[in-house]
Amino acid sequence: MRKLILAATVLALLTMPALADMEVQMGTTGGGSPYVATVRHEAIPGHPVGTSFDTFCLEHVEYFYPGNTYHVTLDPYAILGGTDSDSTPNDGMDDVDIRTAWLYGNYLASTGGVRAYSANEIQNVIWYVEKEIPSLTANENNLLGLATTGGAAWGADFHGVMAMILYGNRVDFKPAQSQLVQVPAPGAVLLGALGLGLVGLIRNRRKA
Repeated sequence: MRKLILAATVLALLTMPALADMEVQMGTTGGGSPYVATVRHEAIPGHPVGTSFDTFCLEHVEYFYPGNTYHVTLDPYAILGGTDSDSTPNDGMDDVDIRTAWLYGNYLASTGGVRAYSANEIQNVIWYVEKEIPSLTANENNLLGLATTGGAAWGADFHGVMAMILYGNRVDFKPAQSQLVQVPAPGAVLLGALGLGLVGLIRNRRKA
């Protein structure tokens, strides 16, 4: 059902070319998570040009360079990196887990008890949920319990939390890291449709 809803909005997105030119400059809060994304060139829905937001990594084995500016696309999944651990393996698209969405949404809102944990613990639980690392500390397991209960309560509502895919070069569009972003509803549903083909069309056009 989620993909059917997203597919129905693709046509509307064809009238929104600015979405193809979103960029962020990536920074750090002291050497690790949370990282800070500052919006450049075109606004990300809910994040005007010049504003910044905290973000966490979805993948453990892909990288970016703090201080650099990256082209971005928004998708319901991470792509071409890390572990493809969702219900459709080996398709190159790893859906964001509802527990990850709950952790990030509540971190941004300072709710759910998430801010009682360190940024490093939050990052590790996100990586664990996304099957990027094999184990957690005892304290991180407590946070995982909160995310499991909270994510179940959210059900299929991701509250606008999506993957923000960084591309390190505007010529070859080689992907870098996949980060987290939260956009306002219903924009989250509209932008999610990018992951069903429109982003691929944009990428292919830019490669040509």
